[in-house]
Amino acid sequence: MIKGIIFDFDGVIANSYNAHFKAYNGIFNDLEMDHEFFSNNFGRGAKAVIGSFLKSKGICCSEEEITRFKENKDSMVNIKYAVLNPGVREFLERSKKCFKLAIGSGGRREHIQTFLDHNNIKHYFEQVITAQDVERQKPSPDIFLKVCQLLSLKPKECLVIEDSPVGMKAARSAGTNIVGVETGPYKAAEMPDADLKISDLTQVSKIDEFIRELNTVRLKSYAKLNLALDVIGKRTDGYHDIETIFQTIDLADDIEVTASRDSLISLKCNIKKLENNENICVKAANLLKKEYEIPYGANIILNKKIPIGGGLSGGSSNAAAIIKALNYLWDLGMTVEEMISIALKIGSDVPFHIIGCSCFASGRGELLEMIKLPDIKATVIYPGFESSTAEAFAGIDKIHIGKKMASRQIKSSKTSASKLVEMLHNDFEESILTKYPILSEIKHKVDGHLTGSGSCIFSLKDPSKKNQIDQNQYDCTDKHRYEKYKVRSFNREIILSDEMGFCLGVRRAVEEVRRLSKTKKVYVLGDLIHNTQVIDKLKSEGIEIINSIDEAKGVIAITAHGMPDRVIEDITEKGHDVTDLTCPLVKHVHDITKEAESQGREVVVFGNKNHVEVKGIVGNLTNFQIIKNLDEFKPSRRPITLVSQTTRDYDTYEELSRQMRKIVKDFEFYNTICTASMKRQSAAAEVAKKSDIMIVIGGKKSSNTKRLAEIASNFCETHHIEIEKDLKSDWLLGKEKIGLTAGASSPEWIIQAVTDKIRMLI
Repeated sequence: MIKGIIFDFDGVIANSYNAHFKAYNGIFNDLEMDHEFFSNNFGRGAKAVIGSFLKSKGICCSEEEITRFKENKDSMVNIKYAVLNPGVREFLERSKKCFKLAIGSGGRREHIQTFLDHNNIKHYFEQVITAQDVERQKPSPDIFLKVCQLLSLKPKECLVIEDSPVGMKAARSAGTNIVGVETGPYKAAEMPDADLKISDLTQVSKIDEFIRELNTVRLKSYAKLNLALDVIGKRTDGYHDIETIFQTIDLADDIEVTASRDSLISLKCNIKKLENNENICVKAANLLKKEYEIPYGANIILNKKIPIGGGLSGGSSNAAAIIKALNYLWDLGMTVEEMISIALKIGSDVPFHIIGCSCFASGRGELLEMIKLPDIKATVIYPGFESSTAEAFAGIDKIHIGKKMASRQIKSSKTSASKLVEMLHNDFEESILTKYPILSEIKHKVDGHLTGSGSCIFSLKDPSKKNQIDQNQYDCTDKHRYEKYKVRSFNREIILSDEMGFCLGVRRAVEEVRRLSKTKKVYVLGDLIHNTQVIDKLKSEGIEIINSIDEAKGVIAITAHGMPDRVIEDITEKGHDVTDLTCPLVKHVHDITKEAESQGREVVVFGNKNHVEVKGIVGNLTNFQIIKNLDEFKPSRRPITLVSQTTRDYDTYEELSRQMRKIVKDFEFYNTICTASMKRQSAAAEVAKKSDIMIVIGGKKSSNTKRLAEIASNFCETHHIEIEKDLKSDWLLGKEKIGLTAGASSPEWIIQAVTDKIRMLI
């Protein structure tokens, strides 16, 4: 849930690009604009404000001319500038009642305060935080983390409004949400880290909608069948002990929950009679507010598709969905066990819907044990009226209940679909069918069973009976209107790849630089691995990333992707200690290619010419080609040695080698694709084949992660994300099997964060 907004100052609030100017008579009052002030206290955006203002007044504004102002005190320019980006005041006015607002970066505190006072907008901000407060000038993840800390908020609860790609990258690494504003010299194409890109803050409605989306979760609320239900007996607390087999089915209500800054819980429903404070959704939300002392509210939209009062547990499912949604939106951090504990206070069936799938339940229904059942298909018939659970318990025959114990039998047996049909049972049937003869008629016509306390009758399709009556053709009576649903079992599941996360080469590189940094200052030449979050974590631990040897004053580490030999030699010649953390498999490719060239062979590298690994390989060579397919290959009189970037797709590489072998007389082929990459690719394909959707975790620059996403997309819907905030709840709607894999540079803590978020949303 978004609780705070962090504004960039000089790039957004006081930026002149696309802004309108207003001249003030007090141009020579308040702020003395000499060169030192101009250079040291404002970033590029604020300088542009001042420069454009001066230019509009016919005053020269180059650095040299401002220097002359400094030298000639009489000509020193003093301005009171009131350049609010269009839309800022409106945005602040609309947001002040809803968010904790902070202003960050750009200039010294006293100058920002003067600006806020002059423009009469200071009262909109709960806190004014500047670069001075975080003791840093250049944007970094640490800055945004410190600002969030000063706001007493988590990064995911903050929205950063920024115009600089550098600032956006830092904010992304910190884990905040980002709006990129084209108020400065940067355009949308230069803002890859922005979650939303707008031309300027006049587009307030777009930001409002974006915040609403960040504060919204959409879920499917699934119905269940009781395949067996045994009433054991009445308890001293007035409830009954039962044993039952719960099975989630794919009939579902749609629920949308939007967290709000006010304290109210509201409900809109397609069935108007359900729009009241006694609705189980509202009760669930209010219970959470009370239990966790939450000051916020929520707006719930419920689209009912599950018949009401039919024994399909639609209301209980709705309550469970609300618990899951608000656990995520309000960031309550509840475990499954804690959600079940809350759910039991709402209703006996609610705990089951927290976990779903196939379960043996006992006690009031809250003691749950997941079991394995065969996939089922069924027809559910709703007779058009509700059946009361209280009446069902009141009407049971104590002599006949708890005799068959069908639930235990199903639980303890390895039941086939055909056998399961024979084991269905419900202790409520005798009393309910006696009270409602029409249900008895439906049951016998379709060879069905009551689910829960009714009123729905379901009939399983027996796969062994090819000529089984099609229940959808059955019409019980013209006097009753009823609805029929074809359903199937729906067992939501996260399928984790057997091979994912840090490979040995990456793990070795990360662990080694951390070990070295405990006793020495470590500089990594380039990104150690292709994962922004890991790199930022290493930076926070004091390890520096450099782009030039000249920046180093300690040990220089070579990245896992490798470097040409001449680079390492240059480091040594300049007197630096060097730690070569090149992946051994990449180093092996270096050895192969150097040996091949020494024998007069031409090296062909299958890979991306812009990738650092490939640059490192060919940096040792003089006769080489880099190709992505056969069309890019230029035949040569020299004998050819073919190698691959270690993270490429093996099947594509093998086919390329087969084609080249046909046209090259003296051809030499090495399988240089990393074994770990091959295993990950194979495992990703296997998971994708079994999944409705695939989530691939890894850096956007990571070649091996991109490859995993490409492979998975051949089999199912696939999304490549970096961190958990990139995951959208809408992707998971209606998805039963959710596959998950991660690239070789993805740390366990990110994989776990994504997995936890998925579990909260299904």
